Amino acid sequence: MTVSIVSLSARGEGEVAVTFELRRGENVQKETFLISATAMADLRLTRGEWDRDLYDRVSQEARIHHAVKRGLYLLGYGACSKRALSGKLIAKGETREAAREAVERLSRDGYLNEFADAEREAERCVSKKWGKRRITEALLAKGFSR
Repeated sequence: MTVSIVSLSARGEGEVAVTFELRRGENVQKETFLISATAMADLRLTRGEWDRDLYDRVSQEARIHHAVKRGLYLLGYGACSKRALSGKLIAKGETREAAREAVERLSRDGYLNEFADAEREAERCVSKKWGKRRITEALLAKGFSR
């Protein structure tokens, strides 16, 4: 099987569409993946012939990129813990590996700050005049660790 990148094109802000052509004898199949521009630079993608390993890495990167975008969308509704966000991503159909990596990237990039989110949630509970035990239970229920 021959694997080639036939097209690299910018899409949206910081995204790149990578189109592969998979050729096995007379059978030709094209597949396009949407990845981050950073991932494209890290992988040093250019047009031309590549091996199946690169195709698999780009495919995985596309799954992670999709999970990151979905994670940002979910965080738009409200803060949550890493565990809760990972669970939400998996429930929405993302793979465990893609969800885990997406949560790590969102945390690394500052979109997910568990300490600040837990502190804000605890302050909200205090304003309701809840006690220490009830606040702890509420935080644990939201996926924050002890």
